[in-house]
This record gives sequence, C-alpha cells and structure tokens, in this order.
Amino acid sequence: MTDAPPPELADALARFERGDFAGARTEAERRALNSDSDPEVAAAARALLLRLAPDPWAVRFGLLVLAALALVSGLYVGR
Repeated sequence: MTDAPPPELADALARFERGDFAGARTEAERRALNSDSDPEVAAAARALLLRLAPDPWAVRFGLLVLAALALVSGLYVGR
C-alpha cells in the first residue's frame, strides 16, 4: 500500500500533474531545503525531486552523441 503524500506538497504535486515541472521542482526544492520542515515532508520532496531528475542514461547518450558529432566535424574540417 502506498502512503499518501504530505499535504504540504499538494501544490508541487498539482504542478507536476499539470506538467509544470519547473514549478514543481521549485516548490519541492523549497520544501526539501526548509530546515523547519517535517522530516517526512522533506523526504517526500526529495523523492519528487528524484522523479524530476533527468535520466542518467539519457544524459550519457546525449554526451556520446555530442562527442561523435565533434569527432565527425573535426574529421570533416581537417580534410
């Protein structure tokens, strides 16, 4: 059974559901970094931030494509 998210994150989760990922990230970071926040709220905010983080394999693949493009461009210009 999944626990219900804390009500303090309702705004961030509503933004996430709407597709406003930048707003959801801002709200979740504010809740995660708030020292007065309940540890449960901070943990839920960090979990939301993990859901918003880019996929590590997509980042690696993007860097690989950029490296291949630089190599091909360098070989083309070097001729």
